[in-house]
Amino acid sequence: MLRGLPTFVLLSAIQAFGGNIQMLPPLPNGGVARAVQVDAGGNIYVAGPQNGGNGFVAKLAPDGSTVMYWTVIPGAGVNALAIGSDGSAYVTGIAPPNFPTTPGAMQSTIGSSEQAFAARFDPNGKAQYATYIGGPAQTQGTSIAIDAAGNAYATEPLFGNRPLPCPVRALRSSPGCERGWNREW
Repeated sequence: MLRGLPTFVLLSAIQAFGGNIQMLPPLPNGGVARAVQVDAGGNIYVAGPQNGGNGFVAKLAPDGSTVMYWTVIPGAGVNALAIGSDGSAYVTGIAPPNFPTTPGAMQSTIGSSEQAFAARFDPNGKAQYATYIGGPAQTQGTSIAIDAAGNAYATEPLFGNRPLPCPVRALRSSPGCERGWNREW
């Protein structure tokens, strides 16, 4: 078992390390890994909640012995993580009204009491982009992926009878997609 990580992370870690179990130290600040990824250089990225009601994204050395960065995401519940080819970390989840969006954010104001968010962090953990995503109803980002061009795509569960405007709610323009998360990111 990976010390300090929930059991479900173990399968991802074993797969990422070619079937070898990699022992990681406990995460600081009460961090709980909800998502784990490994980049081409073997660096380990984890994201999830931590003490104090905040989220985090972190980069660990390939052997897990050194925290290369630990970035707090104030008030956010982090659900998913993806790594771009340049080593940037992308996260999505749910954020409160005081979530710190960045200048030029696609959506800088919240549409409900809690809203999905997406954020990008450079290879050193500095926030490059943070935005709310969604409309007037409560939303929650549940997965995120990055294509070869560096475009981010996030998904959410559908609650009630809200229609799905597109097959995948992409964070970029898509023909026939009028609302939701379908804007350039």
